[in-house]
Amino acid sequence: MKNLFLILVFIVPLTATAQQHKNSEINYYLQKSVSKKKTGNALLLSGTGLILTGIVVGTTAGKQNNALFFSQNQIAGAGIFSLGVFSALTSIPFYISANHNKKKSLKISPTTEIIQTNSISEPKNYALAGLKITF
Repeated sequence: MKNLFLILVFIVPLTATAQQHKNSEINYYLQKSVSKKKTGNALLLSGTGLILTGIVVGTTAGKQNNALFFSQNQIAGAGIFSLGVFSALTSIPFYISANHNKKKSLKISPTTEIIQTNSISEPKNYALAGLKITF
């Protein structure tokens, strides 16, 4: 009876594969996270550039005698500035999605292993149990 229990203790963890995720799924979510973060960075940087360009164009407007309230350069600068703000705000959902995908790619699962030591005198086997963190 002890032998049967001992055999089950060593065989069942090696053959049971319930709720284990494939490595390709983890890589898929990690790659998706990197892609979304790059898109968010591009949108944020282009938005910042447009905001600065809008400020420069709007402030370098010369005074025109026939303009009622705003000169053409100030209107163009305000338009470029608003496009920059819109682009920068559009980057926020991409950063949120990248964070969610990164969390999905981090997996913690229980693991059992048998390690063999190759010593000169006699080889020994050690059974290990622990947590495997895959990201």
